[in-house]
Amino acid sequence: MISTETLALIEQFYSRGQFIQVVELAESYLYAKQERVANAETVRVLVMLGNARTFQTEYVAGLECLRTAIELATPLDNPALLATAHNALGYLYLTISEFEKAEQNLEISRKLLEKSDPLLGVVLLNLSIVELNTNNAEEASSLCAKAVEILQRNNNIRSLGYAHLNFSKVFARLRNTPEALAAVDSAIECFNKVEDKLGLGQSLGWRGHLAFSNLADQKVRQIPPNILHDLLRGQSMLEEVGAKKYLSDIHSTLAAAYESVEDWRKSYEHQKQFSLLQNELQSIDVAKKTAVIEAELSLDLAKKNAELSELRNGELRNANEQLERALRDLRENEQQLVQAEKMASLGQLTAGIAHELNNPIGFIGASLLPLKRDISYLINTYLPENQDDVVVELKEEIESLLRAIEDGAKRTSDIVKGLRTFSRLDEHELKLTDIHEGIDATLILLRSKIGDAITIHKNYGPIPQIMCLPGPLNQVFMNILVNAIQAIQGSGTITITTSQQADNVLVSIRDTGGGISDELINRIFEPFFTTKPIGVGTGLGLSICYDIIKKNNGDITVQSKIGVGTEFIITLPLQQ
Repeated sequence: MISTETLALIEQFYSRGQFIQVVELAESYLYAKQERVANAETVRVLVMLGNARTFQTEYVAGLECLRTAIELATPLDNPALLATAHNALGYLYLTISEFEKAEQNLEISRKLLEKSDPLLGVVLLNLSIVELNTNNAEEASSLCAKAVEILQRNNNIRSLGYAHLNFSKVFARLRNTPEALAAVDSAIECFNKVEDKLGLGQSLGWRGHLAFSNLADQKVRQIPPNILHDLLRGQSMLEEVGAKKYLSDIHSTLAAAYESVEDWRKSYEHQKQFSLLQNELQSIDVAKKTAVIEAELSLDLAKKNAELSELRNGELRNANEQLERALRDLRENEQQLVQAEKMASLGQLTAGIAHELNNPIGFIGASLLPLKRDISYLINTYLPENQDDVVVELKEEIESLLRAIEDGAKRTSDIVKGLRTFSRLDEHELKLTDIHEGIDATLILLRSKIGDAITIHKNYGPIPQIMCLPGPLNQVFMNILVNAIQAIQGSGTITITTSQQADNVLVSIRDTGGGISDELINRIFEPFFTTKPIGVGTGLGLSICYDIIKKNNGDITVQSKIGVGTEFIITLPLQQ
């Protein structure tokens, strides 16, 4: 048995957030002594160890601890203890964005707890975060309100701070900026009381983001001091605790803030830091998420093998084949995740290039008008009557060169604008988006591929802006248009039509390419399916398009006829 003194010491370290000491003490008893007795003390230590591993981002080790805790707690007839284990496992899944599994475990915990149980406030807070991340802001608001009430009643200041912070994000999603600011102020007050630098850094960065977003339509010459103070103080605190995930959000906001006041150097510095952190976090998240899924499958496989050890050989082989297929599917999904992260990294690189090009192009554009005025002054002042053929030819050549420079600067500026629109620094957030702007930006980037042989017809209807993920949606337009260009052999046309139908916007992209046969058209959205030669396509483009449209709560269909062409129809809701 675990001694009362040792258990108290583990709980003391856990309450202070000293997770290294928690891991050392807990593993010393649970693993070195192989103590896995089904009692309340063992389960409590396993839950604390699992949570400590989660906070250390050691998700596989955390998963093993928490699943063992649930297994040991189930026969103990202790609902509160079992609820604690399920809540911890739900939080682990929430951390790696496995929202469906998070909600399953949190709902189990919720049903096990009495309405007066202090843990219920934490469970409801975690459920509200799940609902917010799955675009259900109204339900998130209701859960947050209940969580705040319970946490206030039980004087759980730290968790109350996170509840207020999440409430602020819910209000922001519902476009209620005053309430969002009031909620984040309450969060900051809570975190100051308990000296929680992680929560305080997040809250200061979020308050700065809210305040800056509220100024988005106003022309300002300098960043307001209160906004800059919040962002820089939040950055300092998050750097101190090493919270890279939330630190990248602050760099993104600072990049946009300095850009709004035309401080290009600082904007580029923060954009660069944002890109570096995003690339690092995306690589780590994919690897650790994949590792957790593999660990789950391995644990399930071991459990299944134990259960099937007494079955006939034929039944055992059948079960193993199913699990092997699941592992194969996992590997395929992993390749899709890697491809998606590469596309995200490409978007960040594109944004950086656009920032780099913007300054010199701006200098050229700003210098053209005074240059033309100065040359005109020199010619009119010193050669007003001189009509010598050489002079006339020189004047015409100067005017021609100036027109060429002006045209080149304008075309380059259009390309930079297209790059910036296509890359979307805030692509991970839902926002009001002009669909036509995204299509036009994509067409600019594809100008060299389109060439003179393909004609683009744009039949844009009067559609409103819609709530969506703009960056990924631009990737959908890019993939479909590239496929349309490649499908046209020689000359042809691509027709893009937009319209509104009830509460949805429809985008049709139709080409006059070779078309797709009936046998193949039902498979085009399958991962790794491609009709292109080996080495030309990965078979992931349309599969990724399908996933992106579904994440935007939309639909994508295709119609095709051999020798006539193909039409993709994208349906997107006006509101999420």
